[in-house]
Amino acid sequence: MRGINRQGKKEKRKQLEKEAGLRGNPRTPCHDPPSVSLRWQWHIAIIPARNLPSGGRPINDGLLDAFHHNAWATRQLLVRCRELTPTQRQATMIGVYGNPVATLWHIIASEVGYYFRLTDQQPNWDRTATEPPSVDELMTRAEEMAARWEAFLTVPFDAERVLMYQWKDGTRKDVPAGVVLAQVLHHGNEHRGQINTVFTASGVGPLALGLWDFAEDTNRATPSA
Repeated sequence: MRGINRQGKKEKRKQLEKEAGLRGNPRTPCHDPPSVSLRWQWHIAIIPARNLPSGGRPINDGLLDAFHHNAWATRQLLVRCRELTPTQRQATMIGVYGNPVATLWHIIASEVGYYFRLTDQQPNWDRTATEPPSVDELMTRAEEMAARWEAFLTVPFDAERVLMYQWKDGTRKDVPAGVVLAQVLHHGNEHRGQINTVFTASGVGPLALGLWDFAEDTNRATPSA
């Protein structure tokens, strides 16, 4: 039964790609770090919205608000960091990743890692650098990743594609690509919350970064008629 289900998913994926006019290489070598390998990898060409089988709307449009919120919340923190003094930017405490700028760099760099594992593509800047770039440069890189996720969500996405991960205890586990995509959002939310904790402790004050705040600020929540 498991083999039948996998075959059905494979045929469904082929049909989606045929409808969208996509081309792919099912076994492209992955250049990921040794701790993570792709069981198989598809290279998908970004196609114009007018050619989408869904009639011009992003195929994964149910995820757009979640990723727009992710980019919006990171952007709010970067804007606040521009206003901080050098001392405030370096503030940290026990139980968090680090100071606000270092944590924002960790969020953005990690997004690149997840994106690479899902697409086998990445920006041309070094995501492994230990020293964070300037806040302005972080803003530029965050905007680039937001655009990349936007494009990613306009093509068919197989959430059950298997990626092999090495756990901290050395064991290897199969993880669906959909879980990795969810991790992008969870990881960002977790560390943005830590930054707000540092802001609170240092007297800067936390930012309102919730989904309702995002909806109001971006006109995704409007007065009822």
